[in-house]
Amino acid sequence: EFSELSTVSIDQALGSRLATEHLLAQGRSRLLHVTGDLSWQDASERLASYQSVCAQAGVPGRWVGTDAWTGEAGAMVARRLPDAVFASNDDIALGLCHVLLAAGVKIPDDVAVIGFDDIPLARWATPSLSSITQDFDALGRAALSLSDELVEGAPAHSIHLEPQLVVRASSTRA
Repeated sequence: EFSELSTVSIDQALGSRLATEHLLAQGRSRLLHVTGDLSWQDASERLASYQSVCAQAGVPGRWVGTDAWTGEAGAMVARRLPDAVFASNDDIALGLCHVLLAAGVKIPDDVAVIGFDDIPLARWATPSLSSITQDFDALGRAALSLSDELVEGAPAHSIHLEPQLVVRASSTRA
């Protein structure tokens, strides 16, 4: 039983919902989610939330599992050519973009792409990559604050931080 543990986390399901709703709001209906390694809780939470949003919107929640969180994993998926891709991390998204662009696919005109994590390279990619940003500094501060509270005798509790959608050129038509 984990109810006696204190945790600090970022709401992965919310990040996935923000990414999926953004793609749907851009008029995209043939979405594909690239999961990353599904043995990770982050990946499974993102997939479940993506599928839920797709079901609510009445569009197929197509997805592809990968066993890695790498650009190579994203590049291998690029051949499926949906009109929008939500990748479980930015490395997968950037690998996918690289192969699509090399094949003459226009991003975002032909395929919209959004990643997750908002790594520094996301803003410098061409086109710049839309992403879900997780505030790891806030996560660290919350963990330190929680540990201080526990040392002072506070009861176990959890803190959930909210990720944010960062819209850049890869997911919106000009």
